[in-house]
Amino acid sequence: MSQKVRIIKVKHTGASVYLGDDPCHNPRWTRNPERIMDWLCDGWRTRFNQHREHRTVRRYMEDTESHERMWVDVPLGGAAVGEPLKDSEARTLCPWLACIPSPILASPKRVENSEWHAALKRKKNNGGRVPGFN
Repeated sequence: MSQKVRIIKVKHTGASVYLGDDPCHNPRWTRNPERIMDWLCDGWRTRFNQHREHRTVRRYMEDTESHERMWVDVPLGGAAVGEPLKDSEARTLCPWLACIPSPILASPKRVENSEWHAALKRKKNNGGRVPGFN
């Protein structure tokens, strides 16, 4: 059974938090707790979707040359099948993830794995769709 958490208040004390660079490569800092929470949530959701895009779904497709129909494993995000990016690679690819604490970037992998396997088990028992992106 899944669980949702609603954060109703955020409090920040201490130094300003570095949120990354804006499009003009100017550093952005803030003490606004709502902006900090949005930044952390966006980082978590980005890593979750980066993990999810490497999952494959079986699709019934037709070969263009032989016109033979067959089942093919297609990645959800159109990415190459394989392991998702490591946290360090994601930090260099998306610079705004660089300052997000490691536990926040590590959590989506565990959550995505458990949600994916639970959804496949539910699909096998009850039918339905394969999960998509958040």
